[in-house]
Amino acid sequence: MASSVKGSISKSKNTKQYYKAFAQRFKESEKAVNRLINMRYDGQGCVRVHIMNLIDIGTKLQDLELNIDEDMMVHLALNSLPKEFKSLKDTYIAQKESWTLNDLINICV
Repeated sequence: MASSVKGSISKSKNTKQYYKAFAQRFKESEKAVNRLINMRYDGQGCVRVHIMNLIDIGTKLQDLELNIDEDMMVHLALNSLPKEFKSLKDTYIAQKESWTLNDLINICV
């Protein structure tokens, strides 16, 4: 078990309580992954804020030692955008080089 996971679970002399706390932590990371994958920009508010929310979820997952690299985060962010951003997605696919999250934010804004 990763030390960060061990450290995030309160110590208990009762094994059942310990495993219950461990299961709760696992459930929290599963919820965060689902939020990250299913998050969609609805056209309300700023695209930058939407992408920053995705980055925040990714950072929280890193704290649980579930690392999502930047290329995957860019991919998830692009997939979360609606049809109006199709030309942006096509441009990204056509390029040989990858964008960083900062590049994506700057282009969207």
